[in-house]
Amino acid sequence: MANEQAGVPPGWVGGFDKSDPAFLYPDPDLSSLLMLRNMANINLLTRQ
Repeated sequence: MANEQAGVPPGWVGGFDKSDPAFLYPDPDLSSLLMLRNMANINLLTRQ
């Protein structure tokens, strides 16, 4: 499988980096974002 960048898809609207000045590159500070742990929602899973 080829690893090619297709560019920005039509209709895509960005803006995450503009939602908070701390997110700007080259040194983004994402510490204000809530990062859930891998098992945070394990109790919500059900078996079928």
